[in-house]
Amino acid sequence: MGALPLWLMFRQSPLYSKSVQGLGTDGYGSSSFIHLSAGGAFLAEVVLTALFVFAILAVTGAAGNAGSSSR
Repeated sequence: MGALPLWLMFRQSPLYSKSVQGLGTDGYGSSSFIHLSAGGAFLAEVVLTALFVFAILAVTGAAGNAGSSSR
């Protein structure tokens, strides 16, 4: 599930091909295969990190593991 937002973002570019670059594309500006600017890379990092932290908090919160509680 973590790679899905990344893949959805990259597949919008006509310069990206999953069979050529895979999902391991990194870099920005001229080093980016999809010509992602530094601002775009920062925004993608913030959004994807926020989703990751939200998922961790949802799983580890009191309500997230109430069904597996041994109380």
